[in-house]
Amino acid sequence: MIEIRERDLVRDISNEEEIGISKVRRIIATFLASIKNQVLLGKRVRIKGLGTFYLQQGFEGRPKIFFVDTSDEFDLDIELLRSDLVNLVSLKENLSKSIVDRVIKSFIYKLHKFDNSTETKISFKDFGFFIIKDRHIQYVPFD
Repeated sequence: MIEIRERDLVRDISNEEEIGISKVRRIIATFLASIKNQVLLGKRVRIKGLGTFYLQQGFEGRPKIFFVDTSDEFDLDIELLRSDLVNLVSLKENLSKSIVDRVIKSFIYKLHKFDNSTETKISFKDFGFFIIKDRHIQYVPFD
């Protein structure tokens, strides 16, 4: 398994998009926090190219965030889309929608770009981690 640090991913996106590291870090952190907050409010959030996040009762009876990979998605009643989150992040971070959208698209593209033959794990502070293998993305929340 290959482990990628959040800061390495942020630095790569910053270099490619020619946007400061701190802005990229803030955008991604706010984007992931917004997903988590909206899901905890009971909404389903679909991110094109990534998948759908939703809340479901865990085995212990307490709610847990679940994720359905884009390739495994079925017709869900979607309440929020990536564009809604781009608007939300843009407002929260006081940045233009175009910058936020570029960073989010680059972030999603990077997740798909990893070598699919090897399992890759990327951890995000306060959010959880993504495991990528064989063109599938799995999300595991921190409990």
